[in-house]
Amino acid sequence: MDWLAFVSTMTKATAWPIVVLVLAWKFHGPISNLIGRVVRVSLGENSIDFTEELAETQTLIPAAQEPSRIERGPVSESEERIKEAAEADPTGTILRAWINVEKALKQVAEREGLPLREPPGRVVGSLLMRRKIDEQTYGVLKNLQQLRNAMVHGNLTQQPTGDEALQFTGLCIWVMEKLAAISSAPRDSVGAS
Repeated sequence: MDWLAFVSTMTKATAWPIVVLVLAWKFHGPISNLIGRVVRVSLGENSIDFTEELAETQTLIPAAQEPSRIERGPVSESEERIKEAAEADPTGTILRAWINVEKALKQVAEREGLPLREPPGRVVGSLLMRRKIDEQTYGVLKNLQQLRNAMVHGNLTQQPTGDEALQFTGLCIWVMEKLAAISSAPRDSVGAS
């Protein structure tokens, strides 16, 4: 093959990728806007729609117990900071809320004599088996953990919004109140209420 045939073959082979790159560069603004509007993308079974899962988790809690004080509007300075943080950094707000749940789980695990190095999912399962939490609290905890894990591992169909971060935080506060009741209850009582 002479150099002219080589150049001709290379041009044919690289023509379409170059055209695609040029078009992507030229239309990067409109393409970015379209990507931002994508609500659901799935690769097999490995993606979670944060909005749907959060709404499903919210349904596990009876309306009388809904953790709505942050969503209604901040009452204290710390709640105002949470609301501002959720708007500025929804992902960070969700992670901070979950870290607080993990701390509360660790306190309950220590009090109940569970191994402190157990992952949160196992601690939650042990608390359910020991009847320290009810099915409702278990379901909320598992769903919140699943949402947090999907977010951390990039398995979400879309990034959470500030409002969703507030809703997630409200659910975490509700769970932490349930866990605090276990920590303050007499050791031999059943915490499932």
